Amino acid sequence: MLVEIKGEHGVDVVMFGDVAKKLFRMMDLSGNLEGALQAEDLPAALTRLEDALSQLQEPPHNDDDGDAPVSLRTRALPLIELMKKNIAAGGYVMWQTQ
Repeated sequence: MLVEIKGEHGVDVVMFGDVAKKLFRMMDLSGNLEGALQAEDLPAALTRLEDALSQLQEPPHNDDDGDAPVSLRTRALPLIELMKKNIAAGGYVMWQTQ
């Protein structure tokens, strides 16, 4: 399942539902795959997400073909950028399943 995350400002983000759920829970949200953050709630949510990601211990792992998996920190970057853009512009962020 895919989740589309849209902001009032910026480019939409699409990510896998399991990844989105982990990131939403890091922001102390319910983990529901449909919801929204109002402009006044974005700064605190972003701080919680960045704090949780900074404390995340992700062990190194290589697949048999030598490709390293994409870390949760890396997967969070588009969402973080969308949140920052909307914080700066006073916009909201919402998400729903596709």
